[in-house]
Amino acid sequence: MTKKTIGVTEAGVLTGLISFTFDDKTEQTFDVSKVNEQTKLRAMMHGFSQKIGDSYAGAAKAEGMTPLEYAKKAVQDTIAQLYANEWRAPSVAGIKVSPLAKALSRLTGKTLEESHAFVEGLSDEEIKVWKAKGKVKAMLTVIAAEEATARAQKLAAKVAAQETTEDESEEEEIEIPSKE
Repeated sequence: MTKKTIGVTEAGVLTGLISFTFDDKTEQTFDVSKVNEQTKLRAMMHGFSQKIGDSYAGAAKAEGMTPLEYAKKAVQDTIAQLYANEWRAPSVAGIKVSPLAKALSRLTGKTLEESHAFVEGLSDEEIKVWKAKGKVKAMLTVIAAEEATARAQKLAAKVAAQETTEDESEEEEIEIPSKE
């Protein structure tokens, strides 16, 4: 697995270097100072587009709002965050943390914030590789089961609450039709 490292000084300033370390411990480095302004602008626009587009990736699974409402809110929030010069949200609270980040956090003991930041820096190909690893795949299955159980419990509670507020005379009968 190739490890990608974005160069940052101890003061948190980007160095303009990206290092790729391969399994055989060899390394190749990309230096942004060696590309022209048009290429830098193109890369920057790609990055902003990707960042903003990623913000609404979970729209189909949004709870409490339509996918369209979720997407519009996520884009608005991400643009505001970028205008505030914040690349990442200050904390994981309020942003959607991927199941992969949750799995890695549980398996490594790292915080959700650290795992989220790590996953955010992965390419789509790298994400596929991580998801295919045995322990990660198993933990993803556990997380999916937990989330399904939580959704089922939430739905059951909602149905139970509705049943207690309904008048007994209006009680819904449920029958399974016979096959005749």
